Amino acid sequence: MADALTREEIDAMLRGMADGEVAVEADASPRGEATPVSLVPDRDENPGRRFPALALIHERFVRELNKVLLQLFEANINVDRKDTFSIDFLTVKNRIAPGTVASLFTLAPFGGEVLLLLPPALSFEMVDRLFGGPGRIPPDVGERELSPISLRTVEGLVSRMMEAFAAGFSPLVEVQSTLVRSETNPMLLDLAGANESVVGFETDVDLGAGTQRLTIVLPQTVLESARARFNESKALIPRIDRNWLGALRGAVELTDVVLSADLGRLELTTRQVLSLRPGDVLHLSTRGEDALPIRVEGTPLMTGVAGVSRGRNAVRILGFDAAELHLGD
Repeated sequence: MADALTREEIDAMLRGMADGEVAVEADASPRGEATPVSLVPDRDENPGRRFPALALIHERFVRELNKVLLQLFEANINVDRKDTFSIDFLTVKNRIAPGTVASLFTLAPFGGEVLLLLPPALSFEMVDRLFGGPGRIPPDVGERELSPISLRTVEGLVSRMMEAFAAGFSPLVEVQSTLVRSETNPMLLDLAGANESVVGFETDVDLGAGTQRLTIVLPQTVLESARARFNESKALIPRIDRNWLGALRGAVELTDVVLSADLGRLELTTRQVLSLRPGDVLHLSTRGEDALPIRVEGTPLMTGVAGVSRGRNAVRILGFDAAELHLGD
């Protein structure tokens, strides 16, 4: 809808309709069919159009979260990426189910705070599994509060989850999450103004007792600061000329180099060198089966062993650890 009514305007319209002061069209819709009416201010329901990197962040978060849960519980874990929505923060607060653990985090270097909403059933299941249970969920899960020890345990778990969310930004910028506090009363949350837009990441998690929906909520101001960081980081990345790199690689591959193998090393005095005659034998410290350094332009890069191949002297390459050899030392 193009125009949205305020709460006062909606109440005045309903009173006018009830008193007969506002005309109601009788034939606006067929009898027996409901006409959908949205009383929520119009929002861009696809925040990915404004922030194209959200899909990449969400996808990497799902993969990292799956790894974290597997390490913690070593069970059949199922993590599925769901919707990314944009709506006002008041609507988000009104939709929080009783018993939900709401944890506030910071994401350095971005400004503002981020909210993680952990459903109560998933909270009790994780705590029970972590302490060796089968993942029992109490029947009064929506009304029952977590004990202080359980709440502290849940805070440690959601901190690991937010580390996985921070890892989702890694292709773009390094991000670090820090727990600020946890709230069980949604009315005490002050992540953003009531009418300010927030972006939510919905993810389904199934540890074995049924699928529960985990939600991470970010104010759009946080994403705006993140987008500015992304633009700065991209400006610092030098442009790579792949044509030049290809030409350089081709030129290097066609360059002639001298490859030599050291059969041995011997130290003689000048008097001994001057006294050498044809037929004299020099005794080297290396044996026939010893590894020899193979040099490329004088630099030892490989090792080999001397021998004969097809009637010609040859060296068989053994590996690339010639820098470890010191013949004659």
